[in-house]
Amino acid sequence: MQRLLALFCLISVFLFSEVSTVSAAITVTIGSREIEAAPSQLLELFVTSELSDPQVSGVSLNLQLGDGLGLDPEPVFESFDFTGGIFGPTVVPTGGPVGGASQFAQAGGSLPSGTVAADGLLVRILIDASGFSPGESFDLLATGTAIGTPSQFFVPGPAVTPAVFLNGSIGVVSAIPEPGTAIALLAVFGAVSVRRRR
Repeated sequence: MQRLLALFCLISVFLFSEVSTVSAAITVTIGSREIEAAPSQLLELFVTSELSDPQVSGVSLNLQLGDGLGLDPEPVFESFDFTGGIFGPTVVPTGGPVGGASQFAQAGGSLPSGTVAADGLLVRILIDASGFSPGESFDLLATGTAIGTPSQFFVPGPAVTPAVFLNGSIGVVSAIPEPGTAIALLAVFGAVSVRRRR
């Protein structure tokens, strides 16, 4: 009985230490996102961290949309903007969509000097989902991509700091009319209805 209790305690300590390690890491969660079937669809990625996590000086994102095989049409990356995020206006951007295979991206940003807390808006990404139908869904990967190199954060040196990138997906949805467009449509419908009654 004592051995069983000791084994239970050992397993509990191991599991608790694994959970606390993951929860305290710098984390980028992509999650399930929705975009319209149109060009220039905005996707914002956020990063979270704990006070005990190291501050960072840069990031390298290696992303993939869809299965990465290129056999079926997939949305493509258009651009990356790191300037409004945690790195601020002095960020030095690098890379972007991979030429000839824009369902892949190798993009990054780094500070000329200094570090920042890895907590807040990381990057604004524009994606072209033209020609896709509502209901279609595509993986959006930051780890396990066909590129092979994982996404990562850097500290001065440049050394890599531990971080967790949680993959997600994008789903294509129907365009939602803006409020002004909806009001205009209602006005036209009302005018047609009144005219028919006369």
